[in-house]
Amino acid sequence: MLNTRVDDTPPPPAPSRRISQAGERVLELLHQYATPVGVDELAERLGKHTNTVREQLNALVNAGLVQRQRGESQGRGRPAWHYAATGAAQTAGPQMVGLASALAGQLERNSDDPRAAAIEAGEGWGESLLADGDDLQRSVFLVLDELGFAPQLDGSAGRMSLHACPMADVAKEHPVVTCGVHQGVIRGVVRQLGGDPDAAELTARHEPEMCLLTVAEDSATT
Repeated sequence: MLNTRVDDTPPPPAPSRRISQAGERVLELLHQYATPVGVDELAERLGKHTNTVREQLNALVNAGLVQRQRGESQGRGRPAWHYAATGAAQTAGPQMVGLASALAGQLERNSDDPRAAAIEAGEGWGESLLADGDDLQRSVFLVLDELGFAPQLDGSAGRMSLHACPMADVAKEHPVVTCGVHQGVIRGVVRQLGGDPDAAELTARHEPEMCLLTVAEDSATT
């Protein structure tokens, strides 16, 4: 049986944070539930494959718009994930940018190797993001798209160009730390997916308005 709405209050407006139209539809549907719901039920209502809906849910979780928790055990094996809308603030805003800049400055002043420290911090962040799938490069591409890097595959195996920086204002003042964090995020995501983080190479400002990322095809481990 489907869960029911708590009341007839319409769901909140579409978030200003950049998510796909399909993601917005998933978020709107989640707002119709009083309790967390599983991916199978969402996929059935949306008429989509469960893997497609799971990718959209991961993007929403990484954006802070959806939270997930384990459902009740149904026997052997780990309980399935259930999802609920968070109602979180939708934009980072100048306060978050200011905080990120302050933290970057603090790291530069107090670390013997700010870039290494930034990469380490970024790796922890990357490992906490939701990413799955059998195709390592596609999974990395989807996570970077969710985070606002505007990636584009350039036609070469394992290469993609990044046309936006979600922390561009901070990067202007603290490029070493900001780019180090982003390198670490990519390494953390690759490691989480079973790949070799050393095989992921980020070239910051490969062109004036673009960074270049290479994720080696054979970096996936078995």
